[in-house]
Amino acid sequence: MTKSDPLVESVELIESTPHYARIRHPDGRESTVSTRDLAEPGVCHSPPVTVAEPPFAPSPITPNLEPVSSERSESRVTLQPSEAPPEDSSSRVTSPPTVQPLRRSTREKKPVLRYPL
Repeated sequence: MTKSDPLVESVELIESTPHYARIRHPDGRESTVSTRDLAEPGVCHSPPVTVAEPPFAPSPITPNLEPVSSERSESRVTLQPSEAPPEDSSSRVTSPPTVQPLRRSTREKKPVLRYPL
């Protein structure tokens, strides 16, 4: 093994289950291996291909000058019950908030039993 040899061998996956996989080696032999022994599919180490891209020509930006009508904006807004619009405080009747008592456990606590010495 030399420094330039690949660290892993590329194989063809025939079929697999969550725990085992059937593979075909480059020389044609087939075997079953644990999926833990298989490496993640990586990037092929071929030389990079350069693609000549056309020069970038920016398109002119045109602002959206569409007027906003009140009918369109009102039709989109829906209020949830928690988002009710504020009402006039004089027409609003305030009711005192009802305070619910805290819920306590009904478990009966027993004193610790100690052995007399």
